[in-house]
Amino acid sequence: MKGKGFNVFYIDERPSNSTLFKTLLRAGLIGLLRNKIYQYYARAIEAITSDNIEHILIINPEAIDSLIIERLRNKYPAAQVTIYMWDSLQNKKLAHLLFDKVDQVFTFDSYDCKQSAIELLPLFYAKKDAPELLAPEQESSLFFIGNIHSDRLNSIDKLDAGFVASGKRFYKLLYYPSKILFLLAFLKNPRVIKKFYHDIILKPVAYSRVVAMMANAECILDLVHPKQTGLTMRTMETLGLRKKLITNNVNIRNYDFYNPELHYVIDPDNLKINEVIKFIDSSPALSLHYQNIVESYSVDIWLDRLLGRKK
Repeated sequence: MKGKGFNVFYIDERPSNSTLFKTLLRAGLIGLLRNKIYQYYARAIEAITSDNIEHILIINPEAIDSLIIERLRNKYPAAQVTIYMWDSLQNKKLAHLLFDKVDQVFTFDSYDCKQSAIELLPLFYAKKDAPELLAPEQESSLFFIGNIHSDRLNSIDKLDAGFVASGKRFYKLLYYPSKILFLLAFLKNPRVIKKFYHDIILKPVAYSRVVAMMANAECILDLVHPKQTGLTMRTMETLGLRKKLITNNVNIRNYDFYNPELHYVIDPDNLKINEVIKFIDSSPALSLHYQNIVESYSVDIWLDRLLGRKK
């Protein structure tokens, strides 16, 4: 946004990103947090030094409520207020209560778009400088990094077994945001946790490093949450890097950039590892038409649509 000439003021939507705060918030116990949230936003809004705010963009609301939006509108009556959802409404169950309080709402999720009559706007990729090159031993045939939730770990376990037999390298970083969640995962599935112990991380990896690892892989693995139909950020990053993608999200077939030579849809419960290996070993050519479609998913185009600057 700064590159487009905006003077940007950023407020973290949540007053705290601690495991306890997020757990209480997502468990629907927001009443216990309300005073802290109101105090946090009062200080944050007071700290904004400009009286000329054109756009207020609220991303994935969890803590914010209608009273806070009303306060923002009262202070900046000329501002366009937009909500963008990059999580499923099934995971953000209170977000829909805010939709009639703002000027426009977008979602990355095609199912939510149909159910709630809000506009579909897929996620984006950011144009980056050429990523750093890693040492040959850090290159991989398949790369995965992500938060471990739902049935992700079992899906990775099935893929890993096939890759060991094929001699291909499956490089993975399995993220648990806290030691408590890691311990609970161990108690639930000790065999798999022991198997992947050296692949588990408890701290986020720098984004530049993630991009480098993706760039040095033949193919990227994306495993979506079962309650989600929208395309993940990992999908868009893979698109921007012009890499091949393996995903369990069947909805990718509904997008204009979908190409079966570049995007392989798997069913983790019916995994055909020989077809997966064959896909990874393929070398598809990228047409000029495909390149032009990819460009339409860049962050610049995304912002133009989000802020009403449609081209």
